[in-house]
Amino acid sequence: MMRAPDAANSLRRGGGLLLGLALVLAGRAEAQTAPAAGQRISGSVRATATYDSNVAGGDQLVASLRNLEPSDVTYDFGGSVSFLLPSSRQELVISASADALRHANNPSLNAENYSVTAGDRARIGPCGLSLSAQYSHQQSLIQDLSLPVTNNTQRQESITGSTSCGTGAFFAGVSGGISKSTNSATSQGFVGSETKNGSVSAGYQNTTLGQLSVGAQYSTVRYDGISPTLSALNLQGIDQYGVLLDYSRKIGHRLSGSVGVSYNHLKSPGGVLSSDSVGSHAALKYAVSPRLGLSVAYTLSNDASPTVNANYVRNESFSATGTYKLNRAIDLHLGASTTNANYRGGIVTPVLQIRNSRSTSVFGGASMRVGRKIVVTLDANHSDRSADIAAFDFGSDQVTLGISSSF
Repeated sequence: MMRAPDAANSLRRGGGLLLGLALVLAGRAEAQTAPAAGQRISGSVRATATYDSNVAGGDQLVASLRNLEPSDVTYDFGGSVSFLLPSSRQELVISASADALRHANNPSLNAENYSVTAGDRARIGPCGLSLSAQYSHQQSLIQDLSLPVTNNTQRQESITGSTSCGTGAFFAGVSGGISKSTNSATSQGFVGSETKNGSVSAGYQNTTLGQLSVGAQYSTVRYDGISPTLSALNLQGIDQYGVLLDYSRKIGHRLSGSVGVSYNHLKSPGGVLSSDSVGSHAALKYAVSPRLGLSVAYTLSNDASPTVNANYVRNESFSATGTYKLNRAIDLHLGASTTNANYRGGIVTPVLQIRNSRSTSVFGGASMRVGRKIVVTLDANHSDRSADIAAFDFGSDQVTLGISSSF
């Protein structure tokens, strides 16, 4: 079993490997000829090594029950590629990404993540149309898992479409989609879900006042793999419908922002759960100078629950980030974020699954361009999580060294 100092040595060994790879790739990038005119393929490859003081998602008791060593070094190797196929009236984009995670101390956490997306955008007269489909295979974050679970893989399929038409300063649009997710840890209480949603909106925009829109939205969530007993308790899903108001505006070349608020009614299919809630989102970006940029974002929403102990999850998040361009090669960033999750409805499973949690994070880092297409990154992050079950309270420190190359 590797102790923390050994894990740090492992990170240093990985750092030497990444630095050597950076120099090799930099030489290749300089020697590479410029892409031919009209090239429609782009992509990137990357490799990172991360030291984490706590990968167990809880205190020492949780780490022991999950049979995990808290401190670990994770190696992540991955890449992405995109294909653009334009024509006179439409544009087809196909993209894919994949990465492999390997843990020095906890091989049970090893995983392969990948996703594929295909989208089509077209213009017909005053209307724009878009359609996209996606498939993803991702490992769940361990802090989102119940106590007996060490590893859960979530697969998600989704199709979305929208159309928007405008004449003069007025516009209107319709959008909708369906997504289905499945989880591998079904024997530990995880369930699949199917979400359907739709919305209509209409608005007005001009350069002085910005853009204002009003609309209505509707969504349904149905859970798969629910036992007859749980179905009788009205845990089949949740229905949500309501109205929304959105506003966005750009002020000069430095400041832009958006804000939205929605009023929703939620009910379970059997009508046992019935409540009203407010959702919102806001974002602000400010270019203080050509080198310094600031941004803040806030969201409050209702989302599908991955486990049987809730009808839905009330999620709230806030983040603030600053970026600074030190010179032509080096960029710096610093930020903080906080998230709150509240599992509502359903049945309580004491000790095994949290119902409320709050996570905070402070992070910073730097990126340096080496040659034409190589970027070396160094990031640090400190996070804390508090939950209604004390065993799931934990703190974590992370340091990540990475390298990426684009083509």
